[in-house]
Amino acid sequence: MTPCLHVVGAGLAGLAAAVAASAAGRRVVVHEAAPQAGGRCRSYHDPVLDRTVDTGTHLVLGINRRTLAFARSTGGLAAMAAGRPLFPCLDLSSGRIRTIAPGRLPAGLGETVLALGLPWTGGDETVASRLETAKSYGTLWEPLCLSALNSPGRQASARLFARLLRALLLGGRGAMRPYVFPAGLSAALIDPALAAIGRHGGRIVTGHRLTGLSHRQLSFGDEILDLHPGDTVILAVPPWAARRLLPDLPALGTRAIANFHFLLPRPAPLPGGQPFLALTGAAAQWLSVRGDVLSATLSACPSPPDPAAVWRDVSRVLAIPQTPLPPHRVIFERRATLCHSPGIIARRPAATTRLPGIFLAGDWLASPWPCTIEAAIESGLAAARLAVGQDDLNFP
Repeated sequence: MTPCLHVVGAGLAGLAAAVAASAAGRRVVVHEAAPQAGGRCRSYHDPVLDRTVDTGTHLVLGINRRTLAFARSTGGLAAMAAGRPLFPCLDLSSGRIRTIAPGRLPAGLGETVLALGLPWTGGDETVASRLETAKSYGTLWEPLCLSALNSPGRQASARLFARLLRALLLGGRGAMRPYVFPAGLSAALIDPALAAIGRHGGRIVTGHRLTGLSHRQLSFGDEILDLHPGDTVILAVPPWAARRLLPDLPALGTRAIANFHFLLPRPAPLPGGQPFLALTGAAAQWLSVRGDVLSATLSACPSPPDPAAVWRDVSRVLAIPQTPLPPHRVIFERRATLCHSPGIIARRPAATTRLPGIFLAGDWLASPWPCTIEAAIESGLAAARLAVGQDDLNFP
């Protein structure tokens, strides 16, 4: 029998692994505990808004080369829209808009050089310990740190933050090019991946929760699946789920993200001319619009704030009367990403496990990236290379 790759988890990491391995001719079965694929990066029809919304608001950039290669290979790139490489940031307290763009320093030369990690950044340094005395700390570096690392500056790794800034600010004009999802995340990243896996003979099984494993078998409740010689397994599940199955994995602290989706009376443009806007001096760090739905993202919040408070800020940004709270949906992901502190980053595990033939994938693994779409897809490809035994495996 042809060896089989069992991918446990149909989030982006698992789908990336399955796309690459199935295109290379490997027999692939994807097992997903939920009724649908996509994990925390998918779209659904919300009955309150009567609109398609995403479980989380995401932006892909030109520096996310694995994500773009993945979307190109599945045909999903056609459902993404590339924009101008401009990032407007509105300080709500002053009304001032700052624009981050290629070839333009986001702040003074001295503090920008410090933020970029030059001349050297210690592994234990935090963003706050390095930058909190900078003039732009409260209006630029701290909000940017919250948005990019989902961790406050007093906890976030200065080294990881600096690496991300170097890729973004020193990578040329294309590095900052934003890609948005006019029809939603599923249309661009999930549905095309499922179709590609199917075209290559792969199979998706939903409602299939893994409850135990060894190098010889997988247990799905009362159902036991024997692993044959040559079969391999990729666990593409969140860190707490992986640790239940493999208790020797490290405990990793997490941070929450809250997303608010508001139904507007009519489509409304955001200041700065982009479909997204960074905010300071407000409850949310990011706003984005898609049609008549405005989404607000709050990073590293222990609990979701009052929607009315967020809506008051949105009303000010849009310069509309503070009407009663419109139809809205709150999506609160309590364990959205890791806390990107130096200590936790040092404990992010590799893709290999103590069990032969069983590998890990997920944005929480050791990576030069924070927990993002790029980290998830890159980890899926890396795990597929190990599972298939093909170092040069890539997306077709």
